[in-house]
Amino acid sequence: MKTLLILAIFTSLLYKTCAYPSKVQKKGYLLSIDREKIGKARDSVVRGIPYAFVLLPVELSNYSNDTLKYVSMTCSWDMIFTIDKKAVSIKGWGCDSNIPTVSIIPPLKSYTYNISLLIQKNAFNGSYNLKIGMYLFKYSGSFKSFENFLLSDRKSSDNLIWSNNITIPK
Repeated sequence: MKTLLILAIFTSLLYKTCAYPSKVQKKGYLLSIDREKIGKARDSVVRGIPYAFVLLPVELSNYSNDTLKYVSMTCSWDMIFTIDKKAVSIKGWGCDSNIPTVSIIPPLKSYTYNISLLIQKNAFNGSYNLKIGMYLFKYSGSFKSFENFLLSDRKSSDNLIWSNNITIPK
């Protein structure tokens, strides 16, 4: 039974690393987007500007043997996620309490963020290629490194992991 479990975990890891060019990064963590789960882009208008709206399932997987404790925000995911294209933004939502929080992913488990993206219509002609990055700050009993990050210009890639490249269909 133990051998079967190890084989299943190894097969899952092998599938993810082969199916998604983004390698297991930052000591056993993988950020991936399942191409099959990306919905079709829908037309949207925000403050009078036309956009394509799409929901993107972004999965953070912990392939290490240790529990991953990391800092996230309760609402402003645009503070921890970034996109490699300027014509794309993360759509926020109303929130009464946007604070840093500790998220936990046990060993060999994953968590999926459903991130709402807005793509400027003038940049979206047929399909759109992009990847998403996540600033992964491991929690060590203090929010100090995360607070320093929030106060910085956020150009450091020390804590940044990237997803696989995906194409958003029109």
